Amino acid sequence: MFTSGVDEERYREFLSLWKEDGSGTRKAFLELVQTLSSMEGTILSFHIREGVSYSLRASLSPAPGNLGPRQRAQGQRPYYALMDIVEEAGGGKWLSVCFYRDQVTDPEDKGNLIPKGLLDEDGYCFDVDQYDKELISYLEARIKEAHRLARHKG
Repeated sequence: MFTSGVDEERYREFLSLWKEDGSGTRKAFLELVQTLSSMEGTILSFHIREGVSYSLRASLSPAPGNLGPRQRAQGQRPYYALMDIVEEAGGGKWLSVCFYRDQVTDPEDKGNLIPKGLLDEDGYCFDVDQYDKELISYLEARIKEAHRLARHKG
């Protein structure tokens, strides 16, 4: 499921330290991770950006680390979805769930268009600051949409 044992170890350590704060954000995160993990051919990587965020990235083989500039120039992307866990100064956390703009739709206009925000490409990011089953279901549909299009392009 993970690109490396180190990524998986860091991810598990992070989860063990993340205590639910009443917002349900951790529960929302875990449900979205379950959806990503269930997508055929998906591998996960976990990146820690100290003081900024923790980033879980979903890709299809080859692993993101194996995708060089030449492959990117040919239109191959290192991931099809990412979830940043952003830590507030007071310790609370919220999620930013992002996709490339051309790989998802946003029929209910719940996302924020981020020009050049994903590897210099336009993306949609959806903020989750509390558990909301309707929003989680909406994001699960976006994950499936992005996965399907990423597999089709690959």
